[in-house]
Amino acid sequence: MQKKIINIEYSEKEMAFLLECPTKGDAPNPLKEWLPDLSWYAMQKMIEIENFENFANDCVNTAPNRFKEWYNELSPEDVKIPLDWKRLDNTF
Repeated sequence: MQKKIINIEYSEKEMAFLLECPTKGDAPNPLKEWLPDLSWYAMQKMIEIENFENFANDCVNTAPNRFKEWYNELSPEDVKIPLDWKRLDNTF
């Protein structure tokens, strides 16, 4: 990104999240059946980033089965993420 090979702007919070993958472990994991605690704790930090505030709620309440199926894909990075989150594909 610094070399401008790709032209994507990141906020300071987004860049810190990508580089450090911080976690926040103050909320119990309601998806423990299929989502590891470490991933849940990272998600708790991610929802502090602008435009990601509803991600955990969508995973838990709006479409948990769809997110579970997506998570369990062999290559989830090649499959559209559920709900309106698929719009992120157009961002990068």
